[in-house]
Amino acid sequence: MAGQTPTTPLATELEAFQRLLPGLLDFQGQFAVILGDKLLGTFSTWEDACKVGYQQVGVDKPFLVKRIEEHEQANFFTRPLNLPCPT
Repeated sequence: MAGQTPTTPLATELEAFQRLLPGLLDFQGQFAVILGDKLLGTFSTWEDACKVGYQQVGVDKPFLVKRIEEHEQANFFTRPLNLPCPT
């Protein structure tokens, strides 16, 4: 994807996370906050990572919060897809 314009939201951040992952493994289990191709920091909880992300980036610009894991686990969620959203 180098040299191409990202086609999905947070594509740049996901690419940066994968590039930075080998150096982040000392922080396994923590959460990385990434804006563009820059690591803003690592945090012990998802809530702390989001809080700092919003403080540093604001609410109208996307940033990535992702758990640092050597082997990412897939999570599967099921629900009836034909029901209206409750919110």
